[in-house]
Amino acid sequence: IYTFVEQVRSRGADPYAYFEWVFEKLMHQPSPSAEQIDQLLPTAWLQAIAPEQNSVTTRDTLISTISTRAVLLGAYTVTKGSGDGGIDIHLFKDGKKGIVQCKRYGKKVGPAPVRDLYGTMVGGKFEFAKIVCPAGFSDKAYEFSIGKNIELVGLKRIINLVRESEGEPARDGKD
Repeated sequence: IYTFVEQVRSRGADPYAYFEWVFEKLMHQPSPSAEQIDQLLPTAWLQAIAPEQNSVTTRDTLISTISTRAVLLGAYTVTKGSGDGGIDIHLFKDGKKGIVQCKRYGKKVGPAPVRDLYGTMVGGKFEFAKIVCPAGFSDKAYEFSIGKNIELVGLKRIINLVRESEGEPARDGKD
């Protein structure tokens, strides 16, 4: 998400206008095809509003999004991607070790990935974990995370973290 924000902002456009445009499109097309998803990327929106300012950015991954500012607010290392035990980012905050797992699901994350992350957290002796998915989390996922020092980070939380990092007030709302 943050990569999208930076792509839009770097061209002098309003990231919130971009997300409003995406949500408006998704309201009319709740299950877009892969081709239609490409038309929701910032480059498509920027091309539509200002073709002369558009250039394709290849660093468009959720991991780079999360690792830049949206969640961490501490030191971090990004894992290589394979053989990482499901860990995408190692966090070091306030003298504690934590992990982040990023999901690119098109629907809400259920409890199974949260349970898996919890097992990884306990087995690896990490003190906290975050699981990030812009699509959000099911009620069962939230129920499982209670009291386990796992933060579920959905789109609203990501946007609020970006707002807070820019000195703007966060808005209420559950992911």
